[in-house]
Amino acid sequence: MRHSSLGEAVPEPVVSVPGSTERRQHLAVCTGKKGRDFIREPYAPGALLTLFQPIFRLEGEERRRMGAECLSRGPAGTLLESAGALFGFARAAGAVCSLDRACIAQGIRNAATMGSGLLFLNVHPETLKNDADFPGFIRTVARQYNFPLDRIVLELLEYSRIDWDGAARRCRSLGGLRAAGVRLALDDVHPRMDDVSRVAEYQPDFIKIDGDVLRGARVERRFRQFIVAMLDLAERLRIEVIAEGVENAGDLTLVKAAEIRLAQGYYLGMPAPMT
Repeated sequence: MRHSSLGEAVPEPVVSVPGSTERRQHLAVCTGKKGRDFIREPYAPGALLTLFQPIFRLEGEERRRMGAECLSRGPAGTLLESAGALFGFARAAGAVCSLDRACIAQGIRNAATMGSGLLFLNVHPETLKNDADFPGFIRTVARQYNFPLDRIVLELLEYSRIDWDGAARRCRSLGGLRAAGVRLALDDVHPRMDDVSRVAEYQPDFIKIDGDVLRGARVERRFRQFIVAMLDLAERLRIEVIAEGVENAGDLTLVKAAEIRLAQGYYLGMPAPMT
């Protein structure tokens, strides 16, 4: 049992990975003091910050919040504050699986007061590859915080670089989680052949069109053609499309012109702690 900065007892996130105790101890949080890396307990209070960015369903001029993406950060003011630096360090330490677990557990715990809507939780491909008990972990944490499985969306990061046998089959089932209501999203879809083929192979529930694609579509025909093609494919496969990285009014205008119904980005809502 831990204690928050307010003094109340807070249940420990479930972060164990079978056989990874030694590796987990090497996952460090860097304070960056005087250019040196100081090691402390990776999941101590304040080590991880959880933010939530809203995802909206666009209905004419109205926006209706349909869910939120959970975003994890390292300690504020340290070298590992950004998610890229934090997970880059974890990858070098061989601890991506345990950090994924910690971020997901804390995200579900903090989202328990969200009320309604879907919770998008980022997961790295190496976690699905190497953490055999990951489906059981998701079930355990969801039960621990009384969070319905059918409100969870696992958002697969860097999926174009998955390299193991049976990747598509594993993603389609997620160890039985999808049959229990858990959904799958593919992040950062770009106009690459690998991306297009994997949309069909993995049969996700959501695909996210990268913000760079949106901005490219404002000046280049090929990006516009790609968006139209992905929308057509998604409709045939009954996949919902989310435009991410909507940063200004021009991005939103393009999203609406393309008839993309779901969107997220700084222009629509900044990442913030759950209130």
